[in-house]
Amino acid sequence: QAGEIIEVVPADANRGGLLVELEGIRGFLPVSQLSAEHYPRVSGADKDEILQKLNALCGQTIRVRILDVNRKENKLIFSEKEAVKDDMQSRLSELKVGDSVEGVVTGVIDFGAFVNVSGIEGLIHISEISWERVEDPRKYVKTGEKVTAKIIAIDKDRLSLSLKQLQEDPWLKDVDTIAKGDTVDGTITRITPFGAFVQITPAIEALVHVSELGGKGDEAVDPEKIFKLHEKKQFKVLEIDKDSRKIALSLK
Repeated sequence: QAGEIIEVVPADANRGGLLVELEGIRGFLPVSQLSAEHYPRVSGADKDEILQKLNALCGQTIRVRILDVNRKENKLIFSEKEAVKDDMQSRLSELKVGDSVEGVVTGVIDFGAFVNVSGIEGLIHISEISWERVEDPRKYVKTGEKVTAKIIAIDKDRLSLSLKQLQEDPWLKDVDTIAKGDTVDGTITRITPFGAFVQITPAIEALVHVSELGGKGDEAVDPEKIFKLHEKKQFKVLEIDKDSRKIALSLK
């Protein structure tokens, strides 16, 4: 009832959390109540890897608060999250959007990477890892790696982070080498019913719309019949829109 912080040492683990004994009474610390520092981030739902990470916490001293106690149901639930909450809120209040922070990658998943920033959980979304198109975040960051990232949003007790915003945007650098009306060489990277995407520099991908493929009159041209993936062709630059980062090309 006092909400005091106590120290416990987990004796055992299962896939749902840690088994803790306090003054002879068996209790439980669920995975969901672990702090960002101890939460087992794993790729996918690998239960064995989760258990392995929880077993590593057995024998360690963990600061917790009692979340729920019910004598009739013989229930005693602990929370590490609640124990670090005040500390975390005070650290969060010192941070602001735009700050650069250092952290350690705690897990890499398909849509990004989780980062522990002094006990606060941060997420680098896949779209904020690099200015390049990122298909697999694991090729850019590794679990255990130290990173410096920029805070782009603070949502309750989690940070949204960006790696790419601390790097120069190569698109803006490359776009200054191209002008409307230029003839450029490009490589076909994707073919769609409405046209094709063309790589004209390592950082710039432009679109040649189906209407710019040179059909007779109003006759629509099938991009699949005109282009092959990875082939090189010459195009004319029709439009450059820096605000929306779009470049329109013409084959005609």
